[in-house]
Amino acid sequence: MWSIRNGCTASRSKAAWSLPKHRSARKTSRSRVAGMMRFSGRPLRGSVSKPGVCLAVGVVLRVLQACRAPNATCGTKTPTPMAGASTIPTCRPTANPKRPPRRSRTRSPSSVRRSTSSRMKTTACLPAFSPQYSRSSLMTFMLAEVLTQALLQINSPAQRTRMGHTQRPRQLSSIILTVPPGMPQVERSLLNDRLLQALALVWKCMGWHEGDLDPSKAKGLNSPVPAPRVPLPRIKVEWDEATCGQLVYLYTEIRENFAGHAQEFFDTLARPDKANREHITLASIDIGGGTTDLVITDYSLERGAEQASGSNVSIIPEQRFRDSFKVAGDDILLDIIQRFVLPALEQALKDFGVVSPRSLLSRLCGDESTSAQEAILRQQLNLQVFVPLGLRLLKDYETYDPELPSPVHDYSFADLLEKEAISDRIREYVAGGVRRIDGGRDGFELGQVVLRIDLPAIHQAFLKGQINLSKILDALCEVVFQYPCDALLLTGRPSRLPGVQAYIRRKVPLPPGRIVPMNGYRTGGWYPFHRNGQIDDPKSTAAVGAMLCLLSEQRKVSNFYFSVGRLKPYSTMRHIGKLDENNLVIDHDMLYRDVIKSDAQGNEFLQLHEPQLDGPQLRVLGKTRLGYRQLNAERWVAAPLYLIELTERGTRKLVGKPTKDGKEACLLLRFRVDGADADRGDAEIIAETLVIDDNIESNTGESFDRKDVKLQLYTMLSAEGGASNYWLDSGSVSPK
Repeated sequence: MWSIRNGCTASRSKAAWSLPKHRSARKTSRSRVAGMMRFSGRPLRGSVSKPGVCLAVGVVLRVLQACRAPNATCGTKTPTPMAGASTIPTCRPTANPKRPPRRSRTRSPSSVRRSTSSRMKTTACLPAFSPQYSRSSLMTFMLAEVLTQALLQINSPAQRTRMGHTQRPRQLSSIILTVPPGMPQVERSLLNDRLLQALALVWKCMGWHEGDLDPSKAKGLNSPVPAPRVPLPRIKVEWDEATCGQLVYLYTEIRENFAGHAQEFFDTLARPDKANREHITLASIDIGGGTTDLVITDYSLERGAEQASGSNVSIIPEQRFRDSFKVAGDDILLDIIQRFVLPALEQALKDFGVVSPRSLLSRLCGDESTSAQEAILRQQLNLQVFVPLGLRLLKDYETYDPELPSPVHDYSFADLLEKEAISDRIREYVAGGVRRIDGGRDGFELGQVVLRIDLPAIHQAFLKGQINLSKILDALCEVVFQYPCDALLLTGRPSRLPGVQAYIRRKVPLPPGRIVPMNGYRTGGWYPFHRNGQIDDPKSTAAVGAMLCLLSEQRKVSNFYFSVGRLKPYSTMRHIGKLDENNLVIDHDMLYRDVIKSDAQGNEFLQLHEPQLDGPQLRVLGKTRLGYRQLNAERWVAAPLYLIELTERGTRKLVGKPTKDGKEACLLLRFRVDGADADRGDAEIIAETLVIDDNIESNTGESFDRKDVKLQLYTMLSAEGGASNYWLDSGSVSPK
């Protein structure tokens, strides 16, 4: 499966200590897909066997390849087939032996020049390094790839043989996307839309729906949109990853360890000082690849009017707190590279005679401006050398035991990396950089650089708070302290690191026995991804928990009656203001406070200010980021949400104009909440879409309207340069 980075935020994929996927969503997603399948006797047209599904995968890839250059008519390369997928044969006319061979035609020099010129024009209209589609569209393409892979897997001969009924093709019945708990609701709605578009793309490529209309709009017999020949799966984009991890824990304890007696488990887990023995509070810290999440939920038992005791009870959840931070597993990897891998390369350069190795590293793997060709080499140096070495250190550190002696080993880069992992161009890129400096010489070999694997030093870096994740863990542990939690769950692949577990134990006021890392947690044989009855990878709890949520919602689980309908996502947007470069909203830059209100029925809605008032104005001098935070604390990290920019017309009207007050020319903007669309499937989600009010003022003599300023959803951490500034994309890993 190929992966595409998207700029929708919130959701990056969970970090796995293998070559990393791109941040989906600096996500996103890290979003996860749990595809539940059902058996059907109806034949799937075009997918009766594995080659049919492979054909669909190839068609989608060819469509996406063509979409990348919409103006191209020739010169587009055929995409490389994915591993495990059969290639699509190209239809070529066979040679006719009775037909005389076509005569070769001598081309004049002028025609050759015209042909060369046309090829140059075609090449010029295909910029290789400029984006052709928005990040939101790339999210659609990524989801389409995931869907085709899911169809390929469930219809593969091996899967059919394993599950039985080999002659019956499988259909996707449900698709679940788990999201970070702090994802804005407006972004969650966009993710839902992108999933529907991906479904439509795959269904049309497979020939399961005719026409150009959206198959999800086909409702009823009299619908103008024809119904798809293969039913669309139900989609769910509402459950967060940390809550799904809690559900795995509850299901295992109640159904497997307490034989379905929820009241006995609640009484056992509840703190000794708690009076209500049928009420518990669980906290979860979920550390993924892109976000670190915290969810605190109260669980209580609900009995019938005629029942005073017994196990026939419902489990009622009520979320008390939820939030997300965009510092997680990828940032741990960057810290490991900067603290352990780059110093080894710097020492090797110094031993080779380089006078200023840090200056050279800044050019090779820093953020200095360079040509497009060298920028690609810098990126490849990161992906071929630094990232695999950092992942190797983290993989070894996962098995580190602080109570046992751990010897220190020295290995060369070539020994730690796979054979021929470093290409000749990358070797020459580094050697050429050494050669071009003052007093440089030939002979530097990147593969011979020695890296010391010192696991105790890595552990001390975590304990001393030298890893950037430590600041986020401090904030989350402070929140956990405010709630009388009965247990704290640790999920996500980075939670396997001994330093992460030790740091949380030092900060959280809970006994070690009430801090439960899901890595190695004994579930028994029911867990789909268990190893010897234990969870091997804690990042899988999100997908399995999503499956449990769906089955509980459909009332298909015995002796575990969980009220999924009570898990309603609430908005974390409480205070809105102008973001600074540290992603903080200081009190002086706060624009709106306590914007979430509740009606008489307890339903939440967004209200920026009282209806009878005009509301505060935002002074806009140029590009401005709006963000929000949940807590009324200035030091609490805010999340970016919107980007305000002047259009070309607005810039011409504002720049250089005299002002009435003698100050710098600016705009004064007010905002209002855009109403929710009642026709949407997720209309019950609180509307968080902000728009600029028509009453735009300025201290110049010009009049402005909404065509002069642009407000767009922007959840990237930086407003400069877009996704190319992200270290996995740019290769800029050298510390500033």
